[in-house]
Amino acid sequence: MNTSPASQRPSGVSAWSVLSMLLGLGVCPVVTVFAIPLGMLGLRDVRRTRKLGRTAAWIGIGLGVLTTPLTTWGMLWWNDAVRIPMLQGPYAAIVAGQRGDLQAFESGFTQTQDVPRESMGRFLNEVKARWGLLEGVTQDQSREAVYSDDESAVRIPYWFRFEGGTIPGEAEFVLTRRSDARFEFVYRFAWVLIGTGQAQEAAVGWPPALAEQQREPLPPRAHESDDTSNGDADSE
Repeated sequence: MNTSPASQRPSGVSAWSVLSMLLGLGVCPVVTVFAIPLGMLGLRDVRRTRKLGRTAAWIGIGLGVLTTPLTTWGMLWWNDAVRIPMLQGPYAAIVAGQRGDLQAFESGFTQTQDVPRESMGRFLNEVKARWGLLEGVTQDQSREAVYSDDESAVRIPYWFRFEGGTIPGEAEFVLTRRSDARFEFVYRFAWVLIGTGQAQEAAVGWPPALAEQQREPLPPRAHESDDTSNGDADSE
């Protein structure tokens, strides 16, 4: 029986331990949570096979315990503050305004502090007079969203579903803002324009000074079917 020191040296590093440490560095809770059980497997692997990796396993477990709550909170915050508003547009603000809550309507936009309340009432009354109460807002998949040059804001096409029908429109969602050497996260709408592309009457926008600015139409979205048909044509 060979009991020399060479025969008792660790043979490699436990893959479980390394994988646990790597997953613990992730930014998604679905990833970081697996660092904990994989770290435990790494500890068992080290104990049974005398491989290296005990420290890496403990690091992975520690990172999983610490980062999973943080990444979970971050994902929930991003979903509520950014993803849902971008998907639903200024739906909550407009509905609140139509119900008479002008403060909630105002808080949904970035630059309404200096706009008289009477202007808010005129916008909301005109929207209701034309199309009725707002029932839902969804992104318009036929047009592309366009980011600003510095990617601090994104102009998004929407369909506004009213009692009187579904109307095309768009809004600009502000992500960040820099002023006087100060950087801040915003996550609110700069403006909304409802009724774009309708020849019979002008669109209705809020706030007026921003919504009335001239802008190029949003480009149509390229569909996969178009790419496929082009590829078939080229192959012929």
